[in-house]
Amino acid sequence: MPVRGGDGAKRNISAKINSVANQKVEQAIAIVAADVGARADFYVPEDTTNLLKSREIRIHRTKEGWQAEIVYKAPYVRFLHERDNWEPKPVPSPGKKTGSYNPNARPDWLNIGADEAWPEAQRTFRRVIKF
Repeated sequence: MPVRGGDGAKRNISAKINSVANQKVEQAIAIVAADVGARADFYVPEDTTNLLKSREIRIHRTKEGWQAEIVYKAPYVRFLHERDNWEPKPVPSPGKKTGSYNPNARPDWLNIGADEAWPEAQRTFRRVIKF
């Protein structure tokens, strides 16, 4: 005798599997984005530490899939991140009498952090998304 409502049960199971999968993907992306951000912070230039403290991670789903954004909101971030004609200056230096100093500061710090995090990111996705 045929089972009635079988299609509804399949839809419910499918919806539950998709929900769990989406939660796992979002969790893995959050872990990886936090790792990229932490690694990038190692190379962020410091003076007042406003730039370092301005970092935010935003995770959202788009039509194309999941997306993570790591954003530094200080108004001068683009100048420091994209230009390579600067280097960190210790205190005191000409033009810098006070403030913090990060000797590891480099332009393009987000890409450096992402490159460093990539091997671990792959392991994180395999570990977290495993059903």
